[in-house]
Parts: sequence; structure tokens; C-alpha cells
Amino acid sequence: MRNRDELAGKLSAARQRVDMALQAGGIVGTWDLNVATDTIAIGATGPDDRKALYRREDQLESLLATVHPDDRKRVRDELASSIATGADFHCKYRSEPCEGEALWLAALGKPVLDQRNGVSRLVGVFIDLTQQEKAADALELSDRRFNIVSESIPDIVWSADGDGRHDYFNRRWREFTGMDPDDIGPETWIGLVHPDDEPRVMETWAACLETGDPYAIDYRFRYRDGKYRWLRVQAKPLRDAQGVIVRWYGTSTDIDDAKQLEAEREAVAHELDHRIGNLFALVNSLVNVSVREGGTVADVAEAIRGRLTALHEAHGLIRHGDQGGTTSMGKLLRTLLRPYEDESGRISMDGDDVEVAASAVTPVALVFHELATNAVKYGALRDGAGVLRVTLNRRDDRLIVYWEEECPSPAPASAGTGFGSKLFRTVVEGQLGGTAARASTPDGLAISMSFPLSSLTRTGAPEGRRGQAPE
Repeated sequence: MRNRDELAGKLSAARQRVDMALQAGGIVGTWDLNVATDTIAIGATGPDDRKALYRREDQLESLLATVHPDDRKRVRDELASSIATGADFHCKYRSEPCEGEALWLAALGKPVLDQRNGVSRLVGVFIDLTQQEKAADALELSDRRFNIVSESIPDIVWSADGDGRHDYFNRRWREFTGMDPDDIGPETWIGLVHPDDEPRVMETWAACLETGDPYAIDYRFRYRDGKYRWLRVQAKPLRDAQGVIVRWYGTSTDIDDAKQLEAEREAVAHELDHRIGNLFALVNSLVNVSVREGGTVADVAEAIRGRLTALHEAHGLIRHGDQGGTTSMGKLLRTLLRPYEDESGRISMDGDDVEVAASAVTPVALVFHELATNAVKYGALRDGAGVLRVTLNRRDDRLIVYWEEECPSPAPASAGTGFGSKLFRTVVEGQLGGTAARASTPDGLAISMSFPLSSLTRTGAPEGRRGQAPE
């Protein structure tokens, strides 16, 4: 009796050890299929014997009835194949929903052969894969969501492993670079960075890989047409439970249009500052010269007002040129002399018109405004009896301007020439690199000015229209 009790105790302990081993492997039951009788014996492990699913002894069809309808035929076919061939049985399937939830099970079995090497039994285990399948489904869903998001945004989406080797780009990469995904290697992107930006990019990327700081940088990247476009690249690390970086996820946004607009704004601001500075310097000079000319306060104020008006009209021509129009010498002179024209036609212009660049409009306008002002004070435009002729003559790479005044009683040669002589020296000779000569004639005054075309226009002057008044 004592030996029998000891043996029973040893058998119970052995069974507990087997159950523990089965549970540790995720095994929730054992099964033994008798091929001849088509019956199956099932044993459960652990405290939960899943009585609704595993019964001790039952017909095979009763067990198959617990299999999900969509998987039932496949399980039957796999069993038939294993019995016919003697191969191991391995089949994953879903059970019928029990209390609203289907279980994923893996049935593994080994054949037992009879004396004629036929399969008489299949002996195996059940493994519960429900949690693994849920995790796999969740991972698949997460991947699917990531792909949907990454493919729907207009940026390049990319990822790299913990060491910084790039291993994923969305379809926007191909649209931007023109490169097929099969041609992309972990270091392909480096060769597409602008050579001038590469040292800065690699230094920043290496520092982020070492410290784990977020990656944020702007640099130029080669576009599919071979040109470079500006990208704003940002990335953040993904860490595991121990804080170790396992992946990097980033985006590359095309900001080239914004960069070009920023550069244009800076250029415009710089040009505006330059023009405003020049304008203030010029106004300051005009005030100083007008004060030095003397006269009453009203005379000085009138001189300054007239000169500023000329600058304002010249500025209108500059703005017109900046908006795509053209400014010519004829147009500039017409604008400046228009206030003094009348029906008698005492002002005439003739010759070869040339284009005037915006940078030259202000000094040229100031010169001819002074000549017109002196003509009104002392010369041909002083009364209705005088005549003013302006002739433009293009000779090779220079423009010769003849300013001729005829009047019944010309003023002395020195009258009104103080500021004019300073103006010729500082503007005509200094700023425009030209020359000027002034002479008194029996009928009035003759002034000849010669300007290099290169100082008047950036691209060279167009062919003039001889014999036709400039417009």
C-alpha cells in the first residue's frame, strides 16, 4: 500500500511538471486522434480546462464543429494530408466565437505508425496564439495607418535605424529625386546633398545621432532635373524601454519657393535702403548748394522745391521701369520739360533715343532740371520769345546731347552757372563719367554733353530713330 501511494505521488508530481512545461510553452491542451475510430481524446492543462472547447473523448466531427466555418475545410484537408502521407500535422485556425471572441489556435501533431507503416494515430498539442495574433493585427494596423499618413502628405517621409542608416522613403522621394526605390541604399541621400552644404549636414546629423537631440536643418538637395532645391529636414528619435534609440523618423519639406522669396525680399530691402540712402544724400547736397547760392529764404525754398519736384518726377519713371516698362532719355526729358511747353512749340527734341537704366535716371533728371530752371530764369524759357532745341546724337558707344537756347536778349554768360558748373563736375563727370562744355553764342547759349552709354543703360542702347522726336 505504501509503495502504491509513493508511486501515485511520483506520478502526480511528474504530471504537474509536464503541465508546467506545457503552460510555459503556451500549450493549453493535448490531443490524441484515433484514425480507425475517428475519435479524439483531449486533455487540458492548468486550472482552466476550457471545457466548452476541449472534452475528454469525442468524435472528430464534434471537435471540427468548434472550428471557425472559414477555417474548417482547411483543417480537414490538413488532417487528411497528414494521415495519408505520414507528415507532421501543423495547422493554425480560429475557433468559433465563444462569448463574443474567437480564439486563434495552433494544432501541432506527430503521426504514430502501425506495423504496416500506416498512420494509426496523431498525437499532439494545442497552442493558444490569440495574444500573438492580436499583437500582429495591431502591428499591421499601425503599419497600415503609418503608410496611409506618410503617403498622403506632400513631404518626403523617411526613417533610419538607430545608427542613422536610412531604410525607408515614401513615394514623394521618387517624385522629388526621380530615383527608383530599388536604387536607394542607406547612404544614397548623402550624395544628393549640395556639396557646399554637405559638411554642415553631416556634422549636425552625427551630433544628433550621438546626443539624441531632435534633428532640424535647412539645406539644398538635388531635384530630379539636376538642380538643387532647399529642404527643411526634421526628425525625432524613437527609444526602447531602456531609453536606447532604435529608430529615427523624419520629414523633408520643400521650402525652395519660400527661400527664393526670402532672398528676393532681402534684395529688394537692400536696394530700397541703398536708394533711400542715396536720395537723402542727394537731398542734403541740394539743400547745401541752394543755401550757398544765397538769396532770400523764399528764393532758397523755391529752388529746393523745384529740385525736389524734379526728383519726384524722376522717381516716377524709376518705378515705371521697375514694373517692367522702359525709361528712355526722350521720355525723361519730355517729363522734365512738360511744365514749360506751350502751343508755340518753342521746345523741340530730335535725334537718337536711348534707354536709361533706373540707376541713372536720378542724376540725369537732376542735370536737365537744372538746365531747364536756368533757361526759365535767364534764357530761352524766360519769356515767350525764346526757343529751346535738344538734340540727341548717338555716336558709337556714347550719347551726345546738344542743348541750344535762342533768345532775343541772352543773359550774361556767368548768370545762373554757379550750381550748373558744380553739377556738371559732380554728376556728369563724376557719377556718369561724361563731359560737358558750355559756350555763349550771339543768339543765346549752347551746351554740349557726352555720356558713355554704359553709364546710362545696363544692356546697351537700342538703335535710335533719327529725325523723329523722342517720346
